[in-house]
Amino acid sequence: MSADGLCTRCEGGIGIKAGVGARLGAHLLDYGAVIFVPFAVIAVAASLGKEAPGEFNPLIFIPLAVLALSPIVVQVWAQATWGQSIGKRLLSIKVVRSDGKPIEFWRVLLLRNLLMSLLAQLCGVIAIADALMIFSEKRQCLHDLIADSIVVEVTDR
Repeated sequence: MSADGLCTRCEGGIGIKAGVGARLGAHLLDYGAVIFVPFAVIAVAASLGKEAPGEFNPLIFIPLAVLALSPIVVQVWAQATWGQSIGKRLLSIKVVRSDGKPIEFWRVLLLRNLLMSLLAQLCGVIAIADALMIFSEKRQCLHDLIADSIVVEVTDR
């Protein structure tokens, strides 16, 4: 039972809270794509962009920048369209408001993602505390509390 007397599994009809494994898996899928693709593009650019040792062809920069940023654009598009990141969609979980209503796109983008990224850059302890809070009784990370959100299993598709 949670502090408010509701079952922590179903939160009183809001939905079944997503497990730690599903949330971690979705996070790894999301950030793996966002980080791996740009690094792969940079590696290709390092080998193809040189016309001579020490030179870089500026004409190759624009398509490479587009390729490197495309995973971020796809993730933002997925959040705006489905209300889920690619990883969350693949693992059948989604972010909703703590009352079970659909979460607004701006909350996900600004409060859950951008604000937490900025705070984590300022103080690494915040990133660690954010991640460890998933093990609390309510299974809400710091970014969930800031955005008034919970992550639940998708039962309707």
